[in-house]
Amino acid sequence: MIKVIWVLSIGINLLIWGCGLIRGGEETPAFAEAAWSETDSRVIAEEMARELISHPWLELFGSIHLRTPVLIVGSFESDGEKQATVDAFIKNITRALLDTGVLRLLQFRDEVSSGKSSPEMMFSKELALQAGADFILQGSININDVSIKGKKCRDYQVETRLIELKTGLAVWQGQKNVRKRIEKVGT
Repeated sequence: MIKVIWVLSIGINLLIWGCGLIRGGEETPAFAEAAWSETDSRVIAEEMARELISHPWLELFGSIHLRTPVLIVGSFESDGEKQATVDAFIKNITRALLDTGVLRLLQFRDEVSSGKSSPEMMFSKELALQAGADFILQGSININDVSIKGKKCRDYQVETRLIELKTGLAVWQGQKNVRKRIEKVGT
């Protein structure tokens, strides 16, 4: 019995520490690096992909249309962060969605690898519908500097929304936050 409790205790600790730290009762994962990293991007993308496919919109779509939905990963905006941050997140969310095996993804452009994400490269709604897309995933990465208990922090808020192309209705919305400690205020 003691061995079972000991094994469960270790398992729970590994689960808690392996999924990221939670600070001060907030649901904001705290990663070790001071700036947004590839790890942050990948972890947030994977969490959002899991949430997206577990939402009722997917089952409802399948029961009505009797097929797997086709998605496009659209544009993601960022207020003040480098385009590389957004491009990395787009690549990670695309990979995470494909890895679920539950959705089909349609890709019109390869501006992530070419470094071109200008509005001219974006696709039109009509083109997306003609190609067979049902939904578009769009969002933003917002950055806010805050001071908490004398420590300067930067909050990265990733917001995503899944929009049905035919109707323009949002069928799912997700949000994840990452807080990074930058420096101590006054130093």
